[in-house]
Amino acid sequence: MKNSDNGNDQPVSTKNDIDVSNTYAKDLDCPQEYAKQLQHILPRSLLPLGNDDLIRNLPPSLRAINLMCYFGGDGTGTPLHQDISGAIGHNIMLFGEESAYAQWLVTSKDDTNHLRQACRSAWKGREKCSFVESEQTCISLDVLAKRNVKTHVILQQPGDLVIIPSLCFHQVTNIGLSFKVAWNRITPHSLLNSFKIQLPLYRFIGRPELYRCKATIYFALKQIAVDIPKLSSTMQQQQSFLEKCRILLHLFANDVILPELIEPFPFDDDAEDAILQDKQLKARDIGFNRTCDFCCGDIFHRYYSCTDCQLDLCLSCYVSGRSCAHPNAFRMHEPYSHGIDNTDPFHLRNGSMMQYIQLYYDILDKLHMAFGSCSIIPEYSSL
Repeated sequence: MKNSDNGNDQPVSTKNDIDVSNTYAKDLDCPQEYAKQLQHILPRSLLPLGNDDLIRNLPPSLRAINLMCYFGGDGTGTPLHQDISGAIGHNIMLFGEESAYAQWLVTSKDDTNHLRQACRSAWKGREKCSFVESEQTCISLDVLAKRNVKTHVILQQPGDLVIIPSLCFHQVTNIGLSFKVAWNRITPHSLLNSFKIQLPLYRFIGRPELYRCKATIYFALKQIAVDIPKLSSTMQQQQSFLEKCRILLHLFANDVILPELIEPFPFDDDAEDAILQDKQLKARDIGFNRTCDFCCGDIFHRYYSCTDCQLDLCLSCYVSGRSCAHPNAFRMHEPYSHGIDNTDPFHLRNGSMMQYIQLYYDILDKLHMAFGSCSIIPEYSSL
């Protein structure tokens, strides 16, 4: 727990001697009983791992812990921040003492540059506080108004659900004692924001993305390939489905596959192992859990690794000249590629880059057969 008076963490005790009036307990695991009750009070489309949450397609081993509880005393709160990896934020207040509420300051994503300028001006000389991505910046409504930062003010009371759109910075201040449950959802549009805006910044400052965005796209497309023949819906539902396919296919091709493709080049006679294959995964190991040791970005398939110190670099960092003390010891790696998987509907060699390329084209073919040859035109190319 965090003490709001001095900012220090304090151990949790089972005794009744803790002054909770100025204590903030955050990121607590949500009890299963609370998670089950959410299913009775919220639409399925808003639930964690619900109908409109792409995280549900990930194997459990790749899912980040997402459903959290927050217990905040008077005057506690959360500094300015965006939900991680461009995800959509959800926060419901389940309990509050008499007259308790939470004040939310939510800025428009279109005003992010104005917000950064306001923070640099308000916290001039204090580097961490002026850098809004540090999540150590607090700002007043007066400063936001003077800087013409478009801000929505929400007063959340018990029973209120607050939904924060992708990329919107927000700050929370608790007035009185309250208890909340929060979670994130990932949608095709939030992934578009993530890859075009959020993840490039994360790689620049070396922040982990947490939600395995590349793997989320891959597993979502695998599920789409299974669902296409079963579709029986209204015209509106079909258009929504095709919109989802357009975004995911665009991201899969341009932001997952293409950055790791390499041009064919002639090998020496003894260079058939120019790309080293990793050890074969254990039966229960899904993979997709490697990250770049420099930018902390997720590695989807290929990467470079130092044979001397085992430093792993994504292809982007490697071609940018990033290295360790052994620049000549790097070799390209990719997952172990074994025989045909007869349980896979595409019957491809597991672990090969061609597996992902073939998945892309097979989904295109299925969409064309189900909805027509121009069903996913135009392709997404920008926000």
